[in-house]
Amino acid sequence: MSKLTLSVPEESIKIAKRYAAKEHKSVSALVTEIFNSFGAKLDARKKRKILHSPTPITDALLGCLTPAKHTDKSDRELLEEALAEKYLH
Repeated sequence: MSKLTLSVPEESIKIAKRYAAKEHKSVSALVTEIFNSFGAKLDARKKRKILHSPTPITDALLGCLTPAKHTDKSDRELLEEALAEKYLH
């Protein structure tokens, strides 16, 4: 087993010790449970994404681009404007 040193506010340590005593566990056991729950949550997220998404790679990219401004112009008009902006200005 490895050792880990944490900086935690004194009040949080008191709370953890009281809770651990109430649960008949050590603070180390509580921390281990918390860390293990992170893994379980990550696994659940992964499974949820894979099971409920036909396109997990695309879903992972959602939100990485800024949304386009609403316009009534066609794609062709937008492309022509972008090309004119890039090459003619």
